[in-house]
Amino acid sequence: MASMLKVRYVPILHGGNLPQRFAKSPKMSRQIFSNSLTNAAVSPYLEQHLQANNFRSVLIPNSIDLKQYPYTERTTLKPNLLWVRSFHNIYNPQMAIRVLAMLSQTCPDARLTMVGPEKDGSLAECQKLVVELGVQDRVTFTGKLSKQEWIDLSKDHDIFLNTTRFDNLPVSLIEAMALGLPIISANVGGIPFLISDGENGLLVADGDVIKMHACIVRLLTDPALRAGITVNGRMHAEQFDWGNIRHKWFSILDKA
Repeated sequence: MASMLKVRYVPILHGGNLPQRFAKSPKMSRQIFSNSLTNAAVSPYLEQHLQANNFRSVLIPNSIDLKQYPYTERTTLKPNLLWVRSFHNIYNPQMAIRVLAMLSQTCPDARLTMVGPEKDGSLAECQKLVVELGVQDRVTFTGKLSKQEWIDLSKDHDIFLNTTRFDNLPVSLIEAMALGLPIISANVGGIPFLISDGENGLLVADGDVIKMHACIVRLLTDPALRAGITVNGRMHAEQFDWGNIRHKWFSILDKA
């Protein structure tokens, strides 16, 4: 419609499976992304794929309002795990439950809170799995929460898990960094452009329950590691404050 009306437009691209969409729908991709003023990629991961397809691009990351995210220094970690995402197969929520089940064998006080709405039946599968693994008393499903509700909830948790199979530059990870939560994430899509393993988070292979469990144990037993990760994470999150990101948008709009 914008092309027909000769209105300049700027798509904002996000989603870890977008490169597959470029390959699956090349004609439509060219129609949309070749006729735009430019294409805003929220991560270097997507920027690379735009450039590889000869589409104009500019890197403008997702932003947060940093003042909404109070940093909490966690001097002593407890095995209180937090997972925040939609219950969908691509986010692999069952992995977090399997990690919790393994951790509970040596940490009787281990707990997992899973925040997010149902999308494709994955929530029911997770509710069934916690019973099968005997951890139904250790897992809490909150459903969808408002931003402020899960920020408040985060104060009672100590480690943030990201189990996704596809991803780009999830705002939830930036938010977790800002809040002082050490992150353990699957190393997929655009995640390694956001998290440097051992510096501002820990990375594991897609679906590697054993490695994610081992990373939790590392954080629980290595104060120096978790202190470095949380401080570096907060510093990294500060780059995504709207006060910094907005100038990139102003530059595009001024040209338009």
